[in-house]
Amino acid sequence: MKNSILYLCLILISLNGHTQVFKEDHLLSQDLDSLNLKYYETINKNPRIGLTYAEKAFELSKTTSSPIQFKTITNYATALYINEQFDIAYNIIQQAETLANNPEEKALYLTIKGLIANDLNKTTDAETAFKEALELYTSLNDKNNQFAVLNNLGLLYNNNGEYKKSLKAYLQCYDIINDINDEIDSYKYFLNLGAVSYNLNDYQNAQNSFLKALNEAREKNDSLRIYKANEKLAQTYMAIDSTAQALSFYKNTLPFYQRSGLKKDATNVLIQLGSINYSLGHKEKGWEYFKEAEILALQNGYVQNKALVFLKIAVYYKDKGILEDAENYLHKVIKMEGLIANLEILKLTYTELYAIARQRKDQASSLSYLEKASYYQDLIKEKHLISESDQIEARLSLKKKELELENLKINYELNELQISNQKQKIQGLVIFAILIGILLWLSVAMYFQKRKSQKKLFIQNSKIQLQNKKLIDINTEIKSQRQELASLNLLKDELLSILAHDVKSPITNLSHLLFILRNSLDHLKKDELEKNLANIEVNSANLLNLLNNILNWIISQSKGIKVKITGFSLTELIKQNIKIVESSIVSKDLTIEFHDHTDHIIHSDKNIIDLTIRNLLSNAVKFTPKNGIIKIEAVKVNDEMYHIKIIDTGIGFDERIHSMLKGNIEKVPVTSGTSKEKGYGIGLSLCKKMLLKINSKIVYEKNSPKGSVFIVHINTKTIENE
Repeated sequence: MKNSILYLCLILISLNGHTQVFKEDHLLSQDLDSLNLKYYETINKNPRIGLTYAEKAFELSKTTSSPIQFKTITNYATALYINEQFDIAYNIIQQAETLANNPEEKALYLTIKGLIANDLNKTTDAETAFKEALELYTSLNDKNNQFAVLNNLGLLYNNNGEYKKSLKAYLQCYDIINDINDEIDSYKYFLNLGAVSYNLNDYQNAQNSFLKALNEAREKNDSLRIYKANEKLAQTYMAIDSTAQALSFYKNTLPFYQRSGLKKDATNVLIQLGSINYSLGHKEKGWEYFKEAEILALQNGYVQNKALVFLKIAVYYKDKGILEDAENYLHKVIKMEGLIANLEILKLTYTELYAIARQRKDQASSLSYLEKASYYQDLIKEKHLISESDQIEARLSLKKKELELENLKINYELNELQISNQKQKIQGLVIFAILIGILLWLSVAMYFQKRKSQKKLFIQNSKIQLQNKKLIDINTEIKSQRQELASLNLLKDELLSILAHDVKSPITNLSHLLFILRNSLDHLKKDELEKNLANIEVNSANLLNLLNNILNWIISQSKGIKVKITGFSLTELIKQNIKIVESSIVSKDLTIEFHDHTDHIIHSDKNIIDLTIRNLLSNAVKFTPKNGIIKIEAVKVNDEMYHIKIIDTGIGFDERIHSMLKGNIEKVPVTSGTSKEKGYGIGLSLCKKMLLKINSKIVYEKNSPKGSVFIVHINTKTIENE
């Protein structure tokens, strides 16, 4: 129950404390602003999602100004606290201390720190933080947050069994109700009123107050508040021995806490379910609930819950006669003695140890345990004792505060009624003005109706004409696509023919030649062997290049190639391709000049650039006669453009090469090389298509006095495919 009220008060404090900071935060980016807004929208409805938004905002704000950092840190710490990640929340909120630039921020920091410290069992730190926050809010005359902090202090004292202090804090709370600027949160009021009545043993008034709180929650359809009120009602039913009703309320509440990830609240309910079952004689069932609560308390480090459940399990073992296990659990409680706020647990622990020592006839230990139990009994009386006159005075004060709240509600309703009447008058005037406007509009509408009809007819005719134009454009596009499809089909047939004849035949010849070489190896001279092997290498390279081109062309037509941008050395890529055609260069006595010693590192698709260089270099070798010259240059034009020039003294190309490179035809006509090398006309077309994928192109120029110049324009500003 402690978590529930603290949680609700925390949300009020968090929102009030952030209002002014949020208004002043004009430097906040759109993304961070959106994350903070989503945090506020989701933290009450789904704490886990709210934590996700708070964490993202926290990470995003690390490089921003201090006001933004303070807000996101406190949001993140609040979300962690609500999701019971107390250790992390405590570390995070500490970062906000040095960023608090004004009393409002300092008070907010102290309030959140107090809430987290309380759940970490740092009771003294929590009390100190709340008191400092209360002083700041009092100096600022901030009644709304004074009310919330006093509620927190009252709950802190209540859970520690300091009922006098708790009652004093609650009564101070209600003294400032008339001065609160915002509308009273009736749910919190009735819940706190019930807690005070419960501490005064006035269970009937406590039950009535909790029922009113439950009704308030149901009216607003707030699931979390409904189950918190159910839990308080169950606690009251336990006090008046209505165990069946208490059991029903607790059983109804437990699944909600488990689904919502509120583990501490779930632990509390499990302990209560175990206690009820145990008191009804269902001891084994009670023990099962205790063990389940023990697991949660140990996993999450809930000190108070651990102490209470250890005591409950020890009583079970003692009643079963398993004294050794009972003593072990009781001594676990004693080890935490300095951390336990509920003195009743310590008194009962020493009382149980006293009973066990007496059973064992250990007089020395029994006397020691009895003294400790008596010590804690005296402390409890000192802290808990409220005189009869004090109780009467407190109950009268509560009645008075309740009447004040009713008066506030009546005044609020009267104000609402006056506002509603004024709104109705304004609405009447607005409706009258609208009726006059409608009459004027009707009188004018009759005049313009004919013109509107004519305009509408004109628009319809225009739309029909536009549709006809679209149909014509679509038909033209279909015809164009049909022509392109026919061209591709012709090219496909030609490729199939190449595969059937020009690929199969060379492979067969190579196979025969290799067979002859293998069988005549001992009879061939070295120069004859080298010549034949060179021919095999040249033919194999040409055949491999053809197959690669055909395969890449097929993939490009089926959209199968994706651009992949990497960094690589353009200089090394050119050198590698020179080595590939080395045997052809030697067989034709060609000279290749490439003297670029600059290591050009570019970012583009290496495979596409490699394919282009290989095809252009292969064409230069193919169409350059013996003793010819091939020059290669790599030039950096600027940071985003590189040129590769391949210049040869070959036979050159006619004007149709320009049409192919500009996209007017699919491929150039088939041409044989200077040594009757077979040409297929698809290499340049393939290179052009592939370069378009990286925003690059090939430009052709005639070499003077003869030959060709191919310039590859490589644009390194490309985007990698998804």
